[in-house]
Amino acid sequence: MPWSTKEKRLSLGETDSAFFLMYFRNLVPYPHLVKWLDHAQENRFAWISGPRDYGKTEAAVSIVVRELIYNPGAKIAFVAGVGSSARRRADKILQATQSASWELDVDYSPEAVNCVARGYELDGDTKYDLIVLDDVVATRRSHIAQRALGRGEEEAVLKALAPTGRVVGFGPMCLVSGCVHRVDPAFTGPVPKHTLHHGVAEDGRPVIERVELHEHPTTLAPDLRSVDYLLKQRYYTGTKMFDEEYMLVAQQWTE
Repeated sequence: MPWSTKEKRLSLGETDSAFFLMYFRNLVPYPHLVKWLDHAQENRFAWISGPRDYGKTEAAVSIVVRELIYNPGAKIAFVAGVGSSARRRADKILQATQSASWELDVDYSPEAVNCVARGYELDGDTKYDLIVLDDVVATRRSHIAQRALGRGEEEAVLKALAPTGRVVGFGPMCLVSGCVHRVDPAFTGPVPKHTLHHGVAEDGRPVIERVELHEHPTTLAPDLRSVDYLLKQRYYTGTKMFDEEYMLVAQQWTE
């Protein structure tokens, strides 16, 4: 077997993103997640725009865990948008690294990754080998049309980067200059023509009983989010919000 020994598993996890997700993160290696990790590996400055609820945070955490495993002395920063998210991401990263540590015989401390809410919190005197920015643009769902990487923060992020350091960002808009931008909307083409058949639940709430498709669309991850799910979300959230959160139609908000 190609992964029968610890050395082979480590070697395979470094080069094979699907194996890394499955073995070291215990995640389903959906093709879009594999492509996102590959994109982060192949580009020093990488940006990824993906739809809501498709695993962007898990991908971001996986990129950090991979760096900790294969570059254990690396200085890493994680920008999470708001303070509560920073704390949750720190806990998730620690759990993920501890979960993988049985294989590596290495103990990771919470101090291994500097999780902050905003880019300007990074200390310019500390130079990071990897800076990951997770969902750095707030959506209209939060009623705050505000960048989590605001004016002047791109400069702060780049100032905190080591000379050979890497940047990986996740969000609807690419906010760091020079990044190779990958965009993966929920539908790989236009939203398909369809008819929604409505009904009433037992408690009197209006519900969608059935989605009738007039076209056969291609989606980003059909095993994760079905066409029916996406079209129902479009109805419940509204077409404008769906276009922003799932189809990644960028809105150039001002601060």
